[in-house]
Amino acid sequence: MKRKHQVQFENLIDEIVNSSGSVHLPTVLLKVTPGGGKSMIPIIAGKLITHHFAKGLCWISPRKSLQSQGESNFLDPRFREMFGHDLSIRSSTNDTDPCRDLDGFITTYQAISQDDERSVEGEFTRRGMILVLDEFHHVEQGGVWHKALEPLVRLCSFLVLMSGTLERGDGNRIAFIPYTEGEKGLEPDLRTTDNFHVIDYSRTDALEEKAIIPLHFTFHDGSATWENDMGTKINVSSLANVKREDNAAAVYTALSTEYSQELLRLAVNHWQNHRMKNPRAKLLVITANKTHADNAIDLLKRAGFNAEIATSHASEEAHRAILNYKLDRIDILVTIAMAYEGLDVPAITHEVVLTHIRSTPWIEQMLARANRVDPAAGPYESQRAYIFAPDDPVFRKVVERIRAEQLPYVSANKQMELFEDPAPAAPREKECWMCDFYETEHCMGFGWSGEICDQFKNEYNPLGIKPLASSLSGQRDLDFTAGKISEYRPVQKTPKQQEEELRKKIENHVRLYSFNNRHQDGEINRQIYMKFQKARAVMTIPELQTVLDHVEKEYPLNKIVRGTGRRTTTKVTPWEGSIPVYGK
Repeated sequence: MKRKHQVQFENLIDEIVNSSGSVHLPTVLLKVTPGGGKSMIPIIAGKLITHHFAKGLCWISPRKSLQSQGESNFLDPRFREMFGHDLSIRSSTNDTDPCRDLDGFITTYQAISQDDERSVEGEFTRRGMILVLDEFHHVEQGGVWHKALEPLVRLCSFLVLMSGTLERGDGNRIAFIPYTEGEKGLEPDLRTTDNFHVIDYSRTDALEEKAIIPLHFTFHDGSATWENDMGTKINVSSLANVKREDNAAAVYTALSTEYSQELLRLAVNHWQNHRMKNPRAKLLVITANKTHADNAIDLLKRAGFNAEIATSHASEEAHRAILNYKLDRIDILVTIAMAYEGLDVPAITHEVVLTHIRSTPWIEQMLARANRVDPAAGPYESQRAYIFAPDDPVFRKVVERIRAEQLPYVSANKQMELFEDPAPAAPREKECWMCDFYETEHCMGFGWSGEICDQFKNEYNPLGIKPLASSLSGQRDLDFTAGKISEYRPVQKTPKQQEEELRKKIENHVRLYSFNNRHQDGEINRQIYMKFQKARAVMTIPELQTVLDHVEKEYPLNKIVRGTGRRTTTKVTPWEGSIPVYGK
């Protein structure tokens, strides 16, 4: 069934076709909620080729992985029957003759920006082209991509702009659209004029048409401890109540230490139980950097799960992993962001948010990976997307915005108030053409000059902090169909899990202290044994907690010799009192 925005766009194209050229071809902006089905729009625009109003179509996407998907959409028998077309396009990367006797081609913004031979511009000069800019919010006004696209926009016979998130994480303007002064400053002007036609398809519209499924959030609270760049140890007992200035550091710490493992474990358990009802269900794990992604895939594979990783650090393997995920060869995909935008796998039912990125458009696109309707998963009413995420105020603020768009599905007496305003997103100085994160302050890739960008150099410590420890303490659920948020439920850990967690905290503390002060951690471990006269492997939970308290007091992590240039003995200072020292 065609969706409202598709029908509106098709009616506009039919009006142009039936006018025999008397109707002006305006720029068309489609603001379509992520998952709403805007990938059909280029196919509908192709009717102008069939009726000789244009000679070809150029579709530009933000990611290489979306090119093959675009090609496939044109060949899909369902869409050919639905829209009555027989058009075909091909993937191209600045090829000579990019159409190759077909009806058009699909390329990327990165490729256009590096088209030194101007092969694409030459194609636009030779023939009247429809230009479709997909997720064009990536194109910053005055930026490199804007300058590369300007000749194509000037030469095209029909311009179509599509986006699911009409804002940028850096707060800068988006190219090719007008702006007006609003309550919060400059904002896109979405009024339709003679030369600028706007079609809006909201989350509410998509839910009413059963084009997407509702979201169910499980927020997880926890504690976090880290050292800032001054060597000061900071501890927060609750992510849910963390101060604005500590939000990023607390979440990054949690996702770099024990908390992330526990969050992943809880999500996997829920997903496994859900698969008893829906065997098709898939799990998507989103991390912030390569280290976190490697840790997650290692945990999953050691547990025996059929999982693969997809990051831009290994492009060919990543595209193969995404294909395996789509073809049901694997059940779990771990990614940084390579697969988040445009990934269309209706079987995804669960997402685990193991990233500290808090850009609103990025989060909305990420969450949309799980809101597809799966025709093979049973009745629409039985389908739900489950999101497992940290319970920090900034993330919850984005969720509140999504909730507000779904209020027509929630009765007035079930409305809830959510949380304080987040801190503004940090500004971006530039975009990276090979970067997984076009919209956030955190970047992983190469700058326009081809050099490794600063954020990539700091991938393993982007905030300049030293994560020490964390733990997951409780969870609460937000179901948009129920319209309420539950009270906190403590997460019950088994005694064995508590023992393992305490032993891990002691081990990590000893290793970090030893590294900072040029000691051998084996020497400290021997002293701990001499102090308590019992191996940690056989200690009870209270005994392990006593050891942890002792270690944190006697070996403070704010005592750091390494990097100061001071000379020091590598021998650990003996205990005071009558406790014997090893070797004496």
